[in-house]
Amino acid sequence: MTWHQYIHRIHSSRLATYAGVSLLCLLAGTLLFHAGAVWGERSAMERMRRGPGGPPPLFGFLPHSFMPEGHGAIGVISSTSLPILIMRSRENDDIEVLVSSSTVVVGGAARSPADLTLDQTVVIVGSPDTSGILQARFIRVLPPR
Repeated sequence: MTWHQYIHRIHSSRLATYAGVSLLCLLAGTLLFHAGAVWGERSAMERMRRGPGGPPPLFGFLPHSFMPEGHGAIGVISSTSLPILIMRSRENDDIEVLVSSSTVVVGGAARSPADLTLDQTVVIVGSPDTSGILQARFIRVLPPR
């Protein structure tokens, strides 16, 4: 039996056909699984970057060079006795915030610290002083939910 006849005999057998089709199906299934895993990981990373059901996190609208060593907080305004306002954080902590005329306020109808009202959700970026009061440099008023 020649080499050509041997290959033809194997190629024409049912066992070889079933094995070849099974191998192709296994390869296609593996590729589909891998594509789904990559897609799912990218979707999860995008959701994590955006935060739970909301807009991109703070640095989605601020460049990193804006305040490279800034501190901040997010929460709801519970008192507005300027120049100090008190904000309730997500962890139910009351945070004292010192605002000044140089504090930048953006978002909603607010253009200055005097425009801030109770129950507004805000993101505040600044630096704490020695007594622990956050000195606000930037306040972003988030849209109501």
